[in-house]
Amino acid sequence: MSIPESVRTGMQQTIALFSSAVVKNGDIDALDNINTEGARILPPGANLIQGRAQIKAFWQQAIAGLD
Repeated sequence: MSIPESVRTGMQQTIALFSSAVVKNGDIDALDNINTEGARILPPGANLIQGRAQIKAFWQQAIAGLD
């Protein structure tokens, strides 16, 4: 299955934003540019996390654990 170039580019931009703004610089609020209000994530070995606030809290804790 081929992925359209526009989709591939959008995914690469999102990954770059997450890596640089969120992980590297600790700008958790940048997740507002990535996730919708009703966004959901399912981290490995964890329960479903739903909503921007809960997703931000998850990533804030996960990133803090990287130090």
